[in-house]
Amino acid sequence: SAGCSREESRPSHEEIVGAEFEAILELHEQTCGGVINFKKIDKFVYEVTCASGEVYRIDVSHEGHVNVSADKP
Repeated sequence: SAGCSREESRPSHEEIVGAEFEAILELHEQTCGGVINFKKIDKFVYEVTCASGEVYRIDVSHEGHVNVSADKP
């Protein structure tokens, strides 16, 4: 019966957010190779570490504009 079926594994919050950051970096033509870590710096500011070794700062303005800049590890 349907009630006995196994639950599908769902991606974790970290996997979902990491995929979103990776998509943002691709849209901004930045090399990443996969997000391996991210941390919140401020309300709308994140530091994203990529498999490529690059570290980026993703900043969202109050108007909703996304800014990506290379950060120094």
